[in-house]
Amino acid sequence: MAALVFDVLIVILAGFLDAIGFTYLSALYVSFMSGNSTGLGIAVANGHSGFAFSSAAVLGSFVFGAFAGSLLVATRKPAATPVVLAVEAGLVAGAAALVGHAEQVPSLLPVCIAMGMQNAVPRQVDGVEGGRSYVTGALFGMAKALALSVADRRHLAQAAVHGSTWLALVSGAVGGSLSLAAFGLPRCLSFAALVLLAISAAHLILRMSSSGPVRQP
Repeated sequence: MAALVFDVLIVILAGFLDAIGFTYLSALYVSFMSGNSTGLGIAVANGHSGFAFSSAAVLGSFVFGAFAGSLLVATRKPAATPVVLAVEAGLVAGAAALVGHAEQVPSLLPVCIAMGMQNAVPRQVDGVEGGRSYVTGALFGMAKALALSVADRRHLAQAAVHGSTWLALVSGAVGGSLSLAAFGLPRCLSFAALVLLAISAAHLILRMSSSGPVRQP
């Protein structure tokens, strides 16, 4: 149950950041790279060099984040998750500080890096890998699990996990859009950084408590 709550929270945050990023960057996502890749192709085809360059910068930042996150996971096991989340919090806080002092796209590139890092942390809930910052796979996974549940009802739990992932991202996007209109971008980013830091601390505390005291030989 704790793993599902953790995944839902970070996916809500991904939806929150994607919504405010999409609005601020005028149709560029900070975590949905399929949409950005399509936009890049359209921009190249139509000779829109400015948008193509912005799309490439966002895509490159996400890939770099995924690389850095994967490297942290490989070298910091088994304590990788709280470390990655703490680094994400620092990146999002850095973006909040850049807003108003840098161009639109450069100011949110740290958020793109953070979203790439988030996808590098392995998580399993009922055999389903969750916590991603995109949900195309979740929608397909839900449909597939529902189809398999016709013959074996045990797949219903997997369908529920996939569905929760999709609902979490949509809910986060609703919250992000409303928050951006009410509070502005710097405050929204600062809030997201604090939430990431809190989730990192909670994950570390739960991990330490579940490991129990070390017994002396």
